[in-house]
Amino acid sequence: MKKRFLLIVPLALILIGGLAACGDNGDEVIATVGDEEIMESEWQDTVDQMSMQYEQFGIDLDSEEGAQYRVMIEEQALESLIQQAALVQVAKSEGIDVSEETLDEELETFIGQYPSEDDFHAALEENGYTEDDFREMLKEEMIVEQFIDQQIDEVEVDQEDIEERYAQYVGEAEAQGEEPEPFEEIEDQLEEQVVQEQEQEQIQVIVEDVLDQVEIERHVELG
Repeated sequence: MKKRFLLIVPLALILIGGLAACGDNGDEVIATVGDEEIMESEWQDTVDQMSMQYEQFGIDLDSEEGAQYRVMIEEQALESLIQQAALVQVAKSEGIDVSEETLDEELETFIGQYPSEDDFHAALEENGYTEDDFREMLKEEMIVEQFIDQQIDEVEVDQEDIEERYAQYVGEAEAQGEEPEPFEEIEDQLEEQVVQEQEQEQIQVIVEDVLDQVEIERHVELG
């Protein structure tokens, strides 16, 4: 199964970036997807994590110009949470599931990114998660990936597409006064870019179809 980052905040960033789990703090429901409620705290945590990523690129979200990015981030965070919830519901309704054995293997791979298992559990505790919480999030992520893999068509890239991408790259490099790399050295990289873009176009169509299958109610107005 090809790994695709479908979540707006990948699970790795939830722990590494310090995104705290959402509890039942009496916060408001800001959207309903089928029978699932999206809470304001969950949305705000996602906004904060996305904001950190923008700030790493030097964007000051407190500035007048940055305020425009802030509005965009808030809208993207909510829509992405809605999309993820809808994808999980539709995938499960079609009988897609992940075995405990497969889930255990994926969890072990994730834990292996930490110096020790104790460090992994410490990161969970620091961010307000139990291992059961994290297993459930990981399982939903895997279910969505499996659903997408079943829906998406294999991309066949024409040589003409790769050559067009190279011509675009050459133009951009020369405009910046840089020497473009030879075609042969980056051909595989260019092909992968074309494949990823065409896959993303397919995924967008799949997501739009899924959103049409689920009753969605937004309880806030953003922007």
